[in-house]
Amino acid sequence: MKNSRFRPLWWLALVSVLAAYLWMVAGLRQKILEGRMDFTAFYTGARLVADGRGADLYDARVQAEYQRNFAGRQTPLLFNHPPFELVLLLPLAWLPFPHAYAAWMGVNLALLVWLACLRHPYTRQFPYLRGLPTLVAAAALFPVAWAMMQGQDSIPLLLLFALAWIALRRGQPFRAGCFLALGLFKFQLVVPFMVALIVRRMWPAVRGFVLTGAALAAVSALLVGWTGLWRYVEFLQGINQSLAYGAIRPVAMPNVRGAVTMSVGTVLPAPWPTVLIASLSLLLLILAARKWPRAEDAADARLDLAFALNLMVSLLVSYHLNPHDLALLFLAMALVAQHLAATRGERRWSRTALLASMVVLYVPTLYVPEGMRLPHPMFWLLLLLTIGLAAETSRQRPQETNQPHGS
Repeated sequence: MKNSRFRPLWWLALVSVLAAYLWMVAGLRQKILEGRMDFTAFYTGARLVADGRGADLYDARVQAEYQRNFAGRQTPLLFNHPPFELVLLLPLAWLPFPHAYAAWMGVNLALLVWLACLRHPYTRQFPYLRGLPTLVAAAALFPVAWAMMQGQDSIPLLLLFALAWIALRRGQPFRAGCFLALGLFKFQLVVPFMVALIVRRMWPAVRGFVLTGAALAAVSALLVGWTGLWRYVEFLQGINQSLAYGAIRPVAMPNVRGAVTMSVGTVLPAPWPTVLIASLSLLLLILAARKWPRAEDAADARLDLAFALNLMVSLLVSYHLNPHDLALLFLAMALVAQHLAATRGERRWSRTALLASMVVLYVPTLYVPEGMRLPHPMFWLLLLLTIGLAAETSRQRPQETNQPHGS
């Protein structure tokens, strides 16, 4: 391999990133033991189901009681995800809390390695970037690292989106729909992504999504009962209306909702901020749908940019978005990088904007700015990336970008 001479440097980079992870864990040790990281909520949900108290899963008082027992928390970190996600976390419920946290970090790291080692026939421009370099690039992105530290589930979602993209490029839309449905534990990010596929009448993908979603609903009912599912809906409504326990902070979100809330949320009377959020979100969804290839062109290389654009729009219009959710940016960045490598030599303002934005995404302080008084800086960067992607996608033509299929 002509690039094997760089392998020692990549190994050095990986060791440096992992050392940084260990340093972060050491610095956060006390917070972890006190249950101040997000994994506390997931562990609470798993413990409740393991103890046969699935019907009480969405009772905030019960969650608070459990967290006082194993972490001494007075204000609970609420588990507010669908019940089916706990199937993945149930094995950790029988471990002591610190051990469960460490095991979940190991699972996330293993999924990141899986993502880096995915092999498919669509990386001709830089096939040597599979594996170790991809792992380093992903792990060095702040949202990925923060998802790891928080014990969040953003890395599994990143892997599912990557598997869905590969399935689409292989002409397997039904399988892609199944992978996307498995990500419904963050439905606020997955459902907006499906809008473009529905508008473009990719019915096999929609069928896979619906059937898998129905199966997950059945699993959820087995865990908490149908009454528990209804309580989940009421639970979400309650924390959304009261913003209880700090579970939802719109002003801190780097999306349309956060930008509008921060800019005019206290100036315009209700319901105009909501109308503005809905209108801007609809415009972005229409943009993503218009740029998505037709069903007969779904396996075309143009899908790379369209998939990245739809991912960016899904982040922007998401009703709930935290810094660790931006781990999905890595897939969009990888697809854009592949496109830029395939079309190097061309000089366009959109290419420059895309490249510059991707470099800036590695600045960690952008994700958690202190003392915000204006819309989140990441919102403007995401918007710039979306505009650049839309412009670049418009220039692609099927006959210019078709690539042979692989197995």
